[in-house]
Parts: sequence; C-alpha cells; structure tokens
Amino acid sequence: MRKSKGIIPYLFVLPSLLLVGFVFFYPILKIIPDSFFKYQGGTKTFVGLQNYYYLLFEAPTTKLAFLNNLKLILVIPILLLFSIIFAFIFYSNIKGTKIYQTVVLLPKVISIVVVGILFSYLLRDRGIINEFLKSINLSFLAQNWLSNHKIAIYSIGFTIIWKELGFGIILFLSRLTSLDERLLDAAKVDGANTLQTLLFVIIPQLKGLINFYIVYHIMIIFSWIFSYVFVITGGGPAGYTTVLELEIYKYAFQRNMPGMASALSIILLLAMLVFIYLNNKLQREAEEF
Repeated sequence: MRKSKGIIPYLFVLPSLLLVGFVFFYPILKIIPDSFFKYQGGTKTFVGLQNYYYLLFEAPTTKLAFLNNLKLILVIPILLLFSIIFAFIFYSNIKGTKIYQTVVLLPKVISIVVVGILFSYLLRDRGIINEFLKSINLSFLAQNWLSNHKIAIYSIGFTIIWKELGFGIILFLSRLTSLDERLLDAAKVDGANTLQTLLFVIIPQLKGLINFYIVYHIMIIFSWIFSYVFVITGGGPAGYTTVLELEIYKYAFQRNMPGMASALSIILLLAMLVFIYLNNKLQREAEEF
C-alpha cells in the first residue's frame, strides 16, 4: 500500500514528463545519428565525422557565427547588473514603483518578432533614433546601426537587453521582498550605507538566483536569439550578424543539408553545456573562496 502511494504522485506528472521528453529529448536523439550522414538527391550516405570536421575547420561562417554568440554573451553581465540595481531601487519603494514595474515588464510580454520589427525601423540609417539625434544637434552620434558590420551585432545585443531587462528586475525584486528584514535593520544599525548594504548584505542572499539567471541567459544567447537576428538583420550585413542558430536554419532549409544542420545543432548544444558548466564551476569556486 505504501508503494502504491509512492507511485501515485509520479503518475500525475507522467503526461508532462512524456510531453517534455517528446518535445525536447526526442529531437536530440534523432539528430545525433543524422549528423553522421550526408543527404543528397534523396540518398543518405554515411560520412562519419566529416560534417563535424567541415563545420569546425573549413566552413567560412561557423567561426563567425560562434564569435557573434560570444559577443552577445556580453549582454548577460549588463542585464544582471541593471536588473539588481533597478530591483533594489524598486524595493526601496520610491514613488510610482508600481507604474515603473509595469513599464519595465512590458517589453518581456511583447513578441520577439514584434520587437525585432520595431528595432529594425528604429535602428535603420534613417530611423527614429538617428533622426532624433540629428534633431538635437547630436548628428555625430548617428550611426549605421544595422549596416555597419562593426556595430550591427551590438545593436542586436541592445535589443535583447531592452527586451529581457524587465524579467530580471521582476525576478530579483520578488526575491528581495522575501529577504529577512532583520538583516537590513542590522546593517543600518552597524552604519552601512546603501551601497554597502547592497554589496555585502543583499547580493550574498541572491547567489542562487544569480546563478539561475546567468544559466537562463546563456541558454537564451545560444538557442533563443534566432528570431532577433532573422527579423532585424537576417544575418547581414554580409553575414556579420549571423549566429549558430541562423546557420542551422540555413543549412537545413536554404542549403538543403540536413546532416550538416544536425551536426551544427550538436555543436551548439555542446557549446551551451560547456558554458553552463564553466559558470557553475566559477560559482562554486567563488563560494569556496
């Protein structure tokens, strides 16, 4: 009887587990064998590791796409910093806090496609941002935000920050509201100022959440930014904003090379897991230190 009671809770979550397994794990198990084959003219030829070798050492776009993913990782510390700062400001109950919370959360609930279309208009050569800068006699700051290959990928990074910042603020704010207020009162009694309270009292209480937040955005940067790039630049100019996700899409649907797309998907998955592992390792070392 005890055993049956122990099994019953798992039966309730079994449908969800099966759905998650089908949606997430089945495609992974499917593309692993596909990555060792070459598909051409309806025929399937085993090529071993040739697809991987080509992508890692010969493909002209893989390295550029990977470097662009690395550049976009720079948005993570920026998002983390501003999320904690704004969450702390809102936690201090400044006037109009509820209104500000609503405003910063709005971008998160807007579709990525809509955000991409919006910023493709805002950041174009004759877009609103450049026209505004010219109208206030700051035309020297106007840039070819999307057509200049040196800054186009950072323009996409700015778009991601605008879209994702609200989520981080609300996430950290919800954690702050559950903090033990006695710690903050003790800090005040000891004469700690606002900055010292934030650095030495509040942030140590957020370590677990900070780790989750970093891992979450590592997954976003490696596997959820296709829509941003596809809508805003399409990988241009001249491929300088292409990312690994976009390359997978091109191999699968434009170049008709599903074996190569499968191999690049595995490479993307492994790269993401490596960065998550490194982040967790750094977190453990920091805690031990």
